[in-house]
Amino acid sequence: MIRALLILSAIAAVSAHITMFPTTAVVGQRTYVYAQVPHSCDEGNAPNTIGLAVRIPTNLTAQPMTVPGYNLTRSFRTLSNGHQQLDWVTWTSTTGGFPTWQLTVFPISVTFPAAYYPAGRKVWFQILQYCDGVGADGTQSNWTAVANPTTADDLDLYFASVGEVAPGITVTAAQTVTTYVNTTTYQVVGGDSDDWTQDSTIAVIALILAALSWVAWFYTWCNTDNKKKKDLAAAPPATPSVAGGSFVAAQP
Repeated sequence: MIRALLILSAIAAVSAHITMFPTTAVVGQRTYVYAQVPHSCDEGNAPNTIGLAVRIPTNLTAQPMTVPGYNLTRSFRTLSNGHQQLDWVTWTSTTGGFPTWQLTVFPISVTFPAAYYPAGRKVWFQILQYCDGVGADGTQSNWTAVANPTTADDLDLYFASVGEVAPGITVTAAQTVTTYVNTTTYQVVGGDSDDWTQDSTIAVIALILAALSWVAWFYTWCNTDNKKKKDLAAAPPATPSVAGGSFVAAQP
């Protein structure tokens, strides 16, 4: 028991270097994950991180994203059925890398298909970190151990694997959205729904009758006005007449 706790403590210490964020992803949904690099190789003793390679797990849908100052390249694996899948994604610096004190992230868009990744499974991302300063190819940190520490045998596999513990992401189930439907009924105060319907019908009929009355009045007014205009047009013109030595216009 004590040995297991010591091993788990050692695992937690070494796995705190490169991490994946977020640490969970919903099955079947696209998630943007980031490989977070807090410092350079050899616990920060190497000057700059000049490259990072992330291995994409089998049957995982992934699309890497660019990082300023780095070239992006890909390699593919061939499956038993002859199909090819994305294997390694590598970012290589074009500007000398980032210094050990600078936190840098390398983003990837991933989707965990439900057919291969059930909820609750932890998926490991093997990562290689390249730094300058030592040797012809620079220093290198391998975060590639992927054993699951659930049994004593699995714990031993960590120390048998090459490199440190790879960061992982736990697949979670999709959340169920519950829709609530308002089924509340409302009753008209002072009467039932039939009374309300009857009152509404009477009001509509009253409005229709009022509109018809207005149309009838307007029609009558228009006819009366037109008749007056016709009568004036048909009246003979006034003729002058003499009355008491003066001209007086004859009245029609």
